Amino acid sequence: MAENGKFAMQRLPRSMVHVKAPVEPLGPGLWLDHIQPGGRDGPNGEVRSLWPGGRVWTDMFCFGTQADPFIFAVPDIRLPANQLWPLHWHDCWIAVIVLEGTCLIGDWWMEPGDIMITEPGLEYGPLVIGPDGCQMFEIFGQLHLCGGGYSPEFRDHPTLAGGDHAFKERTGVNVRNHGRSSLPCDGVDGLTKTRLAAGARWNLGVAGDPDRGIDRAAAARRNRHVVTGLHEMARHGQTHRAQPYETDPHRRTSLGTADPAPPGRTLP
Repeated sequence: MAENGKFAMQRLPRSMVHVKAPVEPLGPGLWLDHIQPGGRDGPNGEVRSLWPGGRVWTDMFCFGTQADPFIFAVPDIRLPANQLWPLHWHDCWIAVIVLEGTCLIGDWWMEPGDIMITEPGLEYGPLVIGPDGCQMFEIFGQLHLCGGGYSPEFRDHPTLAGGDHAFKERTGVNVRNHGRSSLPCDGVDGLTKTRLAAGARWNLGVAGDPDRGIDRAAAARRNRHVVTGLHEMARHGQTHRAQPYETDPHRRTSLGTADPAPPGRTLP
């Protein structure tokens, strides 16, 4: 990802963004990338470093390029114990998948294999990272819309200090959060609670929209390290796949994209 391109991620002094080596091409439209080891602590224990408010380590896997209308993005985020991110929203569909450790979102104590999906513009949170840290995927259906915003009362929040976040007044249903610091997850329109299950799939977008993202789990396993993916991105009637991957730090597994599905394939 280019730092200053139209799909660039926000930068925070506390955030360490993994600098990738050149990815290994396997064929036309197909390349090999790897989940970095270290689990919730980061490849070299970066998340445990002494940094006010806690240090974050992030890697990014992108389905699409700067030349495409949008990018379906899968950030791999490692977060320190007890870090707190206040209520906020994104302007695209998102899915949060806990891979290792725990995380409280609103009033939901999420464990490995739990998934939260929200529609664009829906304010949720806060995120309170568990006592042993957390590794999660925070999937953005359209990366250029991922920025979203925070309500102005969080402008001086220590976790956000030094970042280029957007601070905006709440509108629509988010006005209900005025004077609150947490939104319970149950019964919230546009917020889905679910779990990884082999063969399950979730739309990151309205069914029938050719630009929606599709997240599909090829396998799931309950233990300290959770196997997830295959991820699919649907765009303009084509499907792009990622190879299955695993968060076990003792294995070097793959994430990549494949050629589009044959013309005429119908997406459910």
